[in-house]
Amino acid sequence: MSDTSPSFAEPRVQGPFDGVLMTGENKTRFLREFGIYDATGSALPDSDIGGQELSTFPAENPDLPSDIHTIEGPTLFAGLVLEQFGHVLMNSLGRLWAVDRLPEDVTLVFVPKRRPAPRNYPFLRMVLDMLGIPNKFVITKGPIRLTEVYTASDLFGERYLGRGAPAYFDWLDQRLPPTGPVTEGRKVYLTRTGLGDKAGRFACEAHLQTLLAAQGYEIVAPESLGLRDQISLYQDAEQLVFSESSALHLYSMVRRPDQKAAVIKRREELPVLIQTQMNDRPGTPVTELHTLRRIFWPPLRSDHLSISLLDFRKLRDQLAAEGFIDTDTPWHLPSFEDEKQSMEAGLEPGEKLLNRQERRDWLRALRKARDGKAW
Repeated sequence: MSDTSPSFAEPRVQGPFDGVLMTGENKTRFLREFGIYDATGSALPDSDIGGQELSTFPAENPDLPSDIHTIEGPTLFAGLVLEQFGHVLMNSLGRLWAVDRLPEDVTLVFVPKRRPAPRNYPFLRMVLDMLGIPNKFVITKGPIRLTEVYTASDLFGERYLGRGAPAYFDWLDQRLPPTGPVTEGRKVYLTRTGLGDKAGRFACEAHLQTLLAAQGYEIVAPESLGLRDQISLYQDAEQLVFSESSALHLYSMVRRPDQKAAVIKRREELPVLIQTQMNDRPGTPVTELHTLRRIFWPPLRSDHLSISLLDFRKLRDQLAAEGFIDTDTPWHLPSFEDEKQSMEAGLEPGEKLLNRQERRDWLRALRKARDGKAW
């Protein structure tokens, strides 16, 4: 994979400034007018957002309102916040290193892509607590005046296709608990079964868990653990096998050189962001296990809710070839009825799974209905 990410910014904190945070119109779904402007209408340095989910550009001649809500005291522009756990990790952490260089009572100011209500962002507080950052935060699209706002270089995340600057990882490692040696022989499988039948998944994962448990794997649903406990687990195990999920984002931030990890893909290709991030820190490249037979979707818009059929025989061969299981491991394939039952779990009465072409037709019909056209 070629390296097309931009070079990292130099770590810098600037300010304090007296600025007005304003969100303008969306130019596209992923591009928005936005800035924090001084009294002359110039955008403050490092007050942009860059990434796949949202990028911004400043207004040329912003009309700065005067009678608006004001936050007195020190604030840090912390960038974008999104609602999903993995998106928080990839978009909301790259400027937090600056907290160590600012007043203890600095308030973090995040900008949402959609709704600003804090209740829509339960993972943000969890992630801040994980990093030992007790500071208050504000989520706003503005307009709002920040009388003492600091800005900082963005050093990690989507702006860099999932990579992080060395200075960022130095800061992160200091924020996390110290690690001991990897526990030799400890093997862990990270499952999605705890997310329920309506989540994106592959069929018969419980069957796979039984097979791997017989090989000495601990079966862990990441969401059943606190974030620091997840990190401790990821740093301690010698071998980890992941069902493709956002747990990869957290593991990739803390992985160690003397570990071995693999991911069982449930989509044709991993997103480039995950591919890049999971091999950013030193260590053995994460093995991608591609054993898909077919992919189906429930009649829902979200692409990530796909349900996949795996070739269990091929999965066994790849796991054995990469040293994750013994070559003579007893391996029983799920039956046709087991697969059918697992595939259809989570469907509402009368619903059926859609293949790729059926889903295209379904989405096309949905768009026509939404636009007020005939089916």
